[in-house]
Amino acid sequence: MSDEEFVQKWLAIPYEPNLKHPENKDQTTANGEKVRSKSEVIIADNLKILGIPYKYEAPLTLPNNITIYPDFTCLNVKRRKVIYYEHFGRMGDPEYRDRDFFWKLRQYESAGIIQGKKLIMTFEDEDHHFDFSSYKNTIEEHLLK
Repeated sequence: MSDEEFVQKWLAIPYEPNLKHPENKDQTTANGEKVRSKSEVIIADNLKILGIPYKYEAPLTLPNNITIYPDFTCLNVKRRKVIYYEHFGRMGDPEYRDRDFFWKLRQYESAGIIQGKKLIMTFEDEDHHFDFSSYKNTIEEHLLK
């Protein structure tokens, strides 16, 4: 199967996106998707520019039967491998860190999904804004090679 056929088949697999807090999806990507933040728009649009296929908030059911919704489920076409991409955009909020970041990180770790292997994480807070170019090399290494 050619890479293009593989990508089209992967993208055609239907999924039910995260329906939690749809009112927070008020930003629009170049693909016309509604996402939760300007940073997620930047990520989605750059993934598109780089030619990296992705799904936004596709469900991932872990071995412990907990379902989480990675921000982006990306496909490394050359390796035919799925990589999860999480952007943690409110790291300055202690409640967000405890409730969302640490909880999700524990879920990934318990499922054997480790940063640098099958997981990319990016971060920002009020004082440290997201800059895609700071992460571009990491993203290209995991998703294009």
